[in-house]
Amino acid sequence: MKKLTGIFLCATCAMSLASCNKWEEADPVFIASSGYELRIGQRVVLSCDPLTWQFGFSPDTKECRVSDDQMKTYWLARCSEVPQSKGQKVNATITYTAGGEVKTAKGKFEVAKVEGEKVWLWCGEKNNLIGVTVRVIRQ
Repeated sequence: MKKLTGIFLCATCAMSLASCNKWEEADPVFIASSGYELRIGQRVVLSCDPLTWQFGFSPDTKECRVSDDQMKTYWLARCSEVPQSKGQKVNATITYTAGGEVKTAKGKFEVAKVEGEKVWLWCGEKNNLIGVTVRVIRQ
C-alpha cells in the first residue's frame, strides 16, 4: 500500500509541475500571417495595409511604430532592446488604440520570426497572449 501511495504522490507532483508551464508557444496563425498586426489573446485587434500605413523605428529609444496616415489608429512597441534575432527575449510595452481609447499591454516577448525588416514578437505568458508584428529598419 505504501508503494502505491508513493507512486500516486509522484504522479500527482509530475502532473502539477507539467501544468505550471507559464509559456505558450507562438500561435501558428500569427507566425504564418503575412501582414502587420497586433493580436491580444486570439483576436486581431489591429492590422494594417503596409502601402497606406506609416512605419517608424528608433534604435535610440528601441521603439517600433505602426500608424495610419492620420495617426489616430496605431500601435507602438517600446522594447528593452532592439529585437533582431529569432529566439531573442525582450521586455516590451505595447501602446495601441482600440475603440477610440488608448490601451497598454506589457510582457516578456520572444522574437518568433524575422524576415528582413519584419519582426514577429510573441508574448506567450498565460492569460497574457500578445502577438505584434513590427518593422525594424536597419541602417
